[in-house]
Amino acid sequence: MDQYHRITDTGNSFVTKLHGNIDPQPVCSRPVPEVAADPDRNAAGYSVLEDRLVRLGDDRTDREGGNPGRWYRVLTVEVSTEEQIQVLTNLLWIDAEQICRLYRHRWSIEIVFRWIKDRMQLDRFISRDPTGVVRQTLTALIVWGLLAIFNEGGEQFSPKKLWRELQAAMHQALFDLGRRYQQSLDPPA
Repeated sequence: MDQYHRITDTGNSFVTKLHGNIDPQPVCSRPVPEVAADPDRNAAGYSVLEDRLVRLGDDRTDREGGNPGRWYRVLTVEVSTEEQIQVLTNLLWIDAEQICRLYRHRWSIEIVFRWIKDRMQLDRFISRDPTGVVRQTLTALIVWGLLAIFNEGGEQFSPKKLWRELQAAMHQALFDLGRRYQQSLDPPA
């Protein structure tokens, strides 16, 4: 729950499946549209059965039901396999059909990040700021593209291998510099 509060408090948004260890406290129910206004909107194949505003944990800051800045939504939806799931989000202003589409496309996002990790060997992001993540991803794409051009017809080359070679060369250069410095301090024999 604290993780969801931190995400919300930093001004970021999320859409995730509600896990069993979280017990949302209902604040109020929201109307559920009978049919999506735009048939393409519910392309996720999900039917919204219930839409509620909830609080997570004991997050009351007043007697009227808690801090509205920390309210969340729980959508009970029926997926295409006729299974019911609950989707948790802090996107209070977006309609339920759009949240269902976001939830459905979460795997596309995961596949992109897996490709970034596997192909570009980008194991972790330096920044957690969205702008920093975008910059690091774009830099990695540029480097990957340059390496792809560089590797045409040659031996396979990776950014990690290049980084290791640069580190080894830097360590060797520092070692050689230190040895030369030490030799200049030693009295002649």
